[in-house]
Amino acid sequence: MNVILIGDDFPAVQLFKLLTGLHQPHLKAVYTTHRETGFGQLGELAAAAGIPCKDSTSLKSEAEHQLLACLQIDWLINVNSTVILPDRLLELPAGGALNMHPGLLPEYAGLHTHQWALRNGEEAFGSTIHYIKPALDTGDIILQEKFPITAKDTGLSLYHKCIRSGTQLMKQVVQKILAGEPLPRFPQDLSRRHLYRHRDALDGRIDWTWTAGQIERFVRAGNYAPFLSPTYTAWIDTSDGVVELLQVEAVPSSSTAAPGSVIHIPENQVCVQCAATGMVALSKTRWKNGGPVATESLFSLLPQGFQLAGRSEVKG
Repeated sequence: MNVILIGDDFPAVQLFKLLTGLHQPHLKAVYTTHRETGFGQLGELAAAAGIPCKDSTSLKSEAEHQLLACLQIDWLINVNSTVILPDRLLELPAGGALNMHPGLLPEYAGLHTHQWALRNGEEAFGSTIHYIKPALDTGDIILQEKFPITAKDTGLSLYHKCIRSGTQLMKQVVQKILAGEPLPRFPQDLSRRHLYRHRDALDGRIDWTWTAGQIERFVRAGNYAPFLSPTYTAWIDTSDGVVELLQVEAVPSSSTAAPGSVIHIPENQVCVQCAATGMVALSKTRWKNGGPVATESLFSLLPQGFQLAGRSEVKG
């Protein structure tokens, strides 16, 4: 059984170890992202095993297509890679082309879906293994797993849950293939499909007419601390520069102030009024590209009554 593996980071390393630790499959080639430091751990493992390792973007070339066409590929496995594969490449593997999607299909197709699940107030999320079709994330579902979203989950923690779940699911699929079991195949109800695009998840500005719950989830979804978010980190513009929000708490409010108004409360918290009868307390903040902002500093940066601009009022 001839296999090619496409992927990045932890999931690809785990699948590489599984495939090379078995006698049946013959891993013909590995494709991953070439970074400044090279191909990373996956490249090192491939080199040690004598397996060609190439940049994922080479899959779009005619030369690479011709090379793979001569290898009699049975399965193409894609884990944690965002490379868009040419339609002609999907026709090569006799068994099929499989993808690990860190999200639930069909409702959460596309990119950064875990962040949208948080923003949308979902109580559970999951990962999906599916066949690859030319239209993004539309292929028949093989396996799917759900797990709860907790009140403390951030964009980073939920992403890790999706990756761990998806990696285990793909391992199960490989084991089924090796055991000669037919793979489950469930067509997606594409009437329920929603495609989330990268460009739709880049704006970290807050709309203060959102409810406190919406704002709290928006902030958590953009929190990848201590790493940089692949999309946005929620931010506000203060009198002394941009401050990023890593954590806020929804609290009740009896104020009649306009949404976006800064309110100081006795518990030494800086809050911002939002929609209805709610406000959010700024619990954890940092300077943009810098260190944390002390609570006492927030009081001077955001004086009582200061009006924060909302999405529609911020230029750019």
